[in-house]
Amino acid sequence: MSEPTVLHQKINLPYRYTAGDFHKAFLYGLADRRIVGSRCPACLTVAVPARPFCPECSAHSGETMDMKPQGTLETWSTATIRGVTRTYGLIRIGGADTLMLHIVDAEPSALEVGMELVPRWSPEPVPEITAIAAFVPA
Repeated sequence: MSEPTVLHQKINLPYRYTAGDFHKAFLYGLADRRIVGSRCPACLTVAVPARPFCPECSAHSGETMDMKPQGTLETWSTATIRGVTRTYGLIRIGGADTLMLHIVDAEPSALEVGMELVPRWSPEPVPEITAIAAFVPA
């Protein structure tokens, strides 16, 4: 049996993301320093970020809504990628039934499940997830 041939290469894959109404509401909300979710009219699940369909029952989301600008840390993990160590947390934004993944800027030893976090907004208000630089302890 011969050795497998392994080719190492980089592939440049340009793309364009076209946001729908619910994703636009979330992204433009971030530019205004607001967190926008959506509420399902069928089962009343509140999702953050806002989504066009309910993650629980798949019904079309009925409305967007402004959320409380804080969240609760549910769990976290610290990873070193290309020499940069970051902590990523699953955060339940106040009033939401779903979790949002984002960077948590705090010493991992200081983190606790259930602690309150608030967004640290980036200096430049942009309609992208980087409008929240990180979540920090309240």
